[in-house]
Amino acid sequence: MSGEEILIGLTKIIRDWPRGNSANQSEEDRHLRFIMAVAGYPEVDVATRPFDWPLHGKSVAALRISKNLDDIAGMHEFTSLRSSLLNRDLRFRIDSSRSKSELRKSELSRAHQECLLLLFARTRQLDGVPLDRPYYRPEEEGLLTQIHGTDHNRMGPCWPDLNELEKYEESLGEEPFKPDMKKIGEETGRVGPDWERARDASKQWKAWRDLGGSFSLGNLEVEEVAFQYHYVQSWLTKVVPTQNHLGGTVQRFLRGASLLLELSSSEARQRIAEEIGIGAITVDGGGRVVFLCPKDEIQRMQESLLDSVRQFLSSAQKKNSKAGNHIRFERTLENWANACFKVGHKNEKEREVDRRDPDKQDQQDYQEWFRQIQSMLPAISIPELGRGHEEEAISPSSTEQVVAALNAFETPKMTKGENLYSPMDDCLFCNDISITKKEGNRMDSMMGLEGEGNPDERICPFHRLLYHIGHDQRVKDSTLRPSPAQTDKKAMKDSDKPTTAIAQLDGNSLGIIFTERNKKFPREELLDRKRRRSFRFNYQWWHSIQKAIDEHGRGDRVAAWVTAGDDVLLAQYDWKLDGESFVGRDQKLLEDTLRDLAKNIEIGVSEELPEGMFLSFAAGLAIKRPEGEGDRIQQQLERVKDLERHAKNRWKTKASEEWVAMITRPSGNLVEYDTDRGEGVDWILGTRSNMVFEPIKCNRCRSGMRWDETHGEFVCEDCGQQCNECGSGMLWGETRGEFVCEDCGQQDASTDTGDGRFERDDFDGWTLDLVNEAIDELGLEVDDLVAITSDLRRHYIEKNGESRKLVVLPPKKKKRGM
Repeated sequence: MSGEEILIGLTKIIRDWPRGNSANQSEEDRHLRFIMAVAGYPEVDVATRPFDWPLHGKSVAALRISKNLDDIAGMHEFTSLRSSLLNRDLRFRIDSSRSKSELRKSELSRAHQECLLLLFARTRQLDGVPLDRPYYRPEEEGLLTQIHGTDHNRMGPCWPDLNELEKYEESLGEEPFKPDMKKIGEETGRVGPDWERARDASKQWKAWRDLGGSFSLGNLEVEEVAFQYHYVQSWLTKVVPTQNHLGGTVQRFLRGASLLLELSSSEARQRIAEEIGIGAITVDGGGRVVFLCPKDEIQRMQESLLDSVRQFLSSAQKKNSKAGNHIRFERTLENWANACFKVGHKNEKEREVDRRDPDKQDQQDYQEWFRQIQSMLPAISIPELGRGHEEEAISPSSTEQVVAALNAFETPKMTKGENLYSPMDDCLFCNDISITKKEGNRMDSMMGLEGEGNPDERICPFHRLLYHIGHDQRVKDSTLRPSPAQTDKKAMKDSDKPTTAIAQLDGNSLGIIFTERNKKFPREELLDRKRRRSFRFNYQWWHSIQKAIDEHGRGDRVAAWVTAGDDVLLAQYDWKLDGESFVGRDQKLLEDTLRDLAKNIEIGVSEELPEGMFLSFAAGLAIKRPEGEGDRIQQQLERVKDLERHAKNRWKTKASEEWVAMITRPSGNLVEYDTDRGEGVDWILGTRSNMVFEPIKCNRCRSGMRWDETHGEFVCEDCGQQCNECGSGMLWGETRGEFVCEDCGQQDASTDTGDGRFERDDFDGWTLDLVNEAIDELGLEVDDLVAITSDLRRHYIEKNGESRKLVVLPPKKKKRGM
């Protein structure tokens, strides 16, 4: 991409910014919009940014412009133009955070103009345009016009002086040595060759500082802080309803749950951008945002981000969503609130202010509902990360060391809050109460969707919200690729469009791929390398997915249900005539999408990765069975989880033989996996990604495997389960409700569905007795202290007022003998 094209792209982003013309905003907001565009985080729709809706065409286009800025050398030889501009903004925000108003305004103006000058210098150099040309290029003028306008009162103070462009001609090297002039002066008496050399070195350092220091991360007193949701997959399994008769409406709950976490992450991201700077973010994706924070601001930012979990949908003054989520979903939230109020889920206890209108909800109702929603979100942590945290490896040699490691672990927390009332107690979905076929068919009405129907009081505000925003996003997504690639004679008003296949995919070994191996660089370069790796992966990942879906999903035939970082759930829809029985798909659009995606991700980034590293994914694919087998979305979702697990094990098994570096942790240990060689058909031709679909064969005896609905897994028709104690076959024991070994009677802990948690009230830290109790109840192997530590770290704390309840999740499911 040429310099002209980059400037035109930035101009278009700022010109098309929703919610008000950019030139009419305040000086600080104009600069923020410019920096957000540079970073790849602009608004692409009302209060919607690229990671809020990553498969929108404008989202990928915005990321592409930012990625091209990242391809250009910046103020320093070791970094990019994108990084340099983000660093300059970050420096301004940190350095001026305590400045008086007039001084801050002056510092803002200088920072903004320096950013523009560096941008113009590098894009001119890219196009071979002299830096000493004293007039603006058309593309430069266009960008300045969209940011500031052409009024004389704006041009004078806001447009940069092109006479300063030549200062940015060369990229600077690393920070030169800074001599201690006071010490050297005392030692030399300020005379002689040593003094002169020190003076020359000091001049070089000052010149470097004055020109390039403000574009660098060097000498910033910052530490990394993480905003992170934990155990998201377990949470999704818990909150997404599984009752019969829900049919296709399950996808609304699933989309809504995924979107709820994305909205919360978006709120955290926006607060970081406004309060510290978007350039502070070093890692972004999958419900986790890591950012640089000034040491004296860490506590304040942790409190602000914790508040954001309750305020990310709020419109209350001074407690509103900074990301504007309440504006993005204004109509949907209004319909949701009306339904909640109509069924009596309103706050009438301990009101601070009397209700003005007895027939209308108010902010106190919203606050109570948002508190209930917060209590239903996954566990969260906002820890300060120690330097070198990526390399930490825990290898305890005693149970006492296990206790110490667990107490040193930054425990995720789930804030339950003191809800004034709890509609969850009677909720159909919180309590997994059976629903009738009639209720399943009228679910839209029971929810009060789009302000219509007869809302049912047996649905809590949380599950009602999942349904409402899930429906909202489903409708929006369906408009992204409206024109089909070819005519479908079944596309009629009375036709149906059922889900005919679901794919669940996960990026392989991303934590290992993006671990920094070369620690010789200065800290500022290591932080910048991390930031660039994260951003460039995000661009390549979403660009590749969008490109593949655009190719095969036109006419709303392929859609994304979950887009949580590298965890993605895709679905295929097919037209079905009214009264027609589904027999099978006419086109394998989802398989074609995955094949293109596998090729796209390897082409774009693998050459930039360390030797032996590459991008790939493992995917499970569940295909709808013919009519009459009762195969609805819920059944497909259950099968696709197990198929994806098989795909992961098959990928890791092959990696252990051909790409060992891809499954080797920084500590030198290999990742755990269950050996499963699979079949040649698993592998996507010409790539190192795989997808596993039915029918699948047993890895041990090669017989076919059938889906066991009772246990939610594929079971071999001949050899069944294998005992992990003695290796004998296992039979299903009706009395005990689990697989039991034929010989030794060992229960198979791997059949845990997620309910077998270890819980203790009044938690006040780990002790030897508590660890031993957890080992016994969870059935952990007492001789494997590393595994015990890993399994027990899968815990969180439920905070309810002053009480603290420990919850340890069951060990991750493992299968033997497959």
